[in-house]
Amino acid sequence: MKRLVQPLLWVMGIPPDRAAEVPHLTPAEQRLVELLATHLTLTAIARELFVARSTAKSHSLSLYRKLDVHSRAEAVQRSIELGLLDDPRHKSRRP
Repeated sequence: MKRLVQPLLWVMGIPPDRAAEVPHLTPAEQRLVELLATHLTLTAIARELFVARSTAKSHSLSLYRKLDVHSRAEAVQRSIELGLLDDPRHKSRRP
């Protein structure tokens, strides 16, 4: 398993010594973290994911716990640091 994970971490830009810091996110949490980086409210995110607001809230609290953060902004920043999200400031703009 480690032989498969190491190249994936390298592609994601995560040094092997930081691999232990990257939490395993469920598919629902991964979809959520991508939407937390937007301007959408939690209610709008829930609609986008076709779940109840309480479900989106539950997933967000689980995500915060896994990332060891206490706010949406911290969750987005930590996700960028861990390579779980692309940093929007580094996206190339097309003319």
